[in-house]
Amino acid sequence: MSELHGTSEPGGPADGWLTPTAAAIAGFTIAVLSLLTNSAWVMAVQAFIARNGSSAFADTVMATGVAQGLLAIAALVLARRGLESSAVTARNLGGAAVVLGVLGLVVAFLTVVVGLIAAA
Repeated sequence: MSELHGTSEPGGPADGWLTPTAAAIAGFTIAVLSLLTNSAWVMAVQAFIARNGSSAFADTVMATGVAQGLLAIAALVLARRGLESSAVTARNLGGAAVVLGVLGLVVAFLTVVVGLIAAA
C-alpha cells in the first residue's frame, strides 16, 4: 500500500502546514502591518511603557521600532516561501511582500534611531 503524504498543487507541495501561495499572502499581510504604525499594537506598547511616566516616550518609540522590525522579518521569511514557488500568484505576492518587508525594516530602523536620539 502506498501512503499519501500530501497533495500537490501548482503552487508547490502541500507537505507543510502552509502552501506557498498562502505563505506569500500571509507575508504580504504582515509586511503591510509592519508599516502601519498607528495600530492597536502600538497603543498596547504605549500603555505598557507609559506606566513609568512621560519620560518613557523614547522607550515607546524604540519598542515600536523593534516590533515593526520583527513583523517585517516575519514577512520576509514567509515571502521567501512564495518566491520559491512555481505558482505565479505566489511569486507575485512574495515579491510584493519582499518590497514591503524591506521598506518595513528601513522604517523600523529609523524609528529605533529616533527613539535613541530622543533618549539622549
